[in-house]
Amino acid sequence: WGRPDEQKGFNISVRGYLEFLKREDVSQADKLKVKCIFGGGPWDKNAADFKEIMQCYDEICKLEGGIYKHNLMVVDGYFPNRLVGCSTHGLFTSRREMCGITPLEAKTAAVPYGATKTGGPVDYTNSSNGFLTKNPVEENPEKFGLDWTNSPEEIDAARVRRASSEVSDVYKAMLDEYSGDRGSYISKCKKNVEELIDWHNNAEYNFGKSANRRYLEDIFEVDRGWDSRNKNPLQRLVGAFGEFKEEAESVIGAASKSKPVKIIITIAGCLA
Repeated sequence: WGRPDEQKGFNISVRGYLEFLKREDVSQADKLKVKCIFGGGPWDKNAADFKEIMQCYDEICKLEGGIYKHNLMVVDGYFPNRLVGCSTHGLFTSRREMCGITPLEAKTAAVPYGATKTGGPVDYTNSSNGFLTKNPVEENPEKFGLDWTNSPEEIDAARVRRASSEVSDVYKAMLDEYSGDRGSYISKCKKNVEELIDWHNNAEYNFGKSANRRYLEDIFEVDRGWDSRNKNPLQRLVGAFGEFKEEAESVIGAASKSKPVKIIITIAGCLA
């Protein structure tokens, strides 16, 4: 569940489920055990992702004589978050995700979850509490045999196809564990409900520092004090205007050594 926009990649979840139902290494009986509910509405009916979701839904309804048509529900409207407590797993297939609140909500309900290997969930998801796909969704076109001269639609379609295939693997991993290794599944549930996750302070999963501390210390160096900081990245202007600024500063610096020039500069500054 989540906002019904392209960032959240609901079409990847649904297409991944379709790919799962087509797998030859999963029995029909086991496929029938897997039921999905996705909420993200109300949808814009003209949105490309919604159209793809409905296309996949129609194909699922026809697959193997329609035996899976009651195994998928796509909610076109508001979705009560408490339903996650009735689920065996959560699934979050964002194209990009700064943190990901919904996986953290799954944790509070003691529900193991799968996520695309994208953004925030990578920091706090591991084999002890969930499942990740092998690759980020939005990699460069070259990874798919394309380049930036291809249309955005072609590039996105290639990304979605690969992500959906990897999500199909996540479905199978969830099923195998839940059906064949219940102890491991229960361990994931316990791990999730016991983990104390604050998305502003995910230091345990972020190389020992929260995301905020990494920005403040590693990038802005605020912990070093003003005198010790590398201030060049903050002050230097790159390009023609930067060169003009540096030349002007040099001329003014040389001229300002004389008292009359200092007076003129002071008066001009006050007038400005």
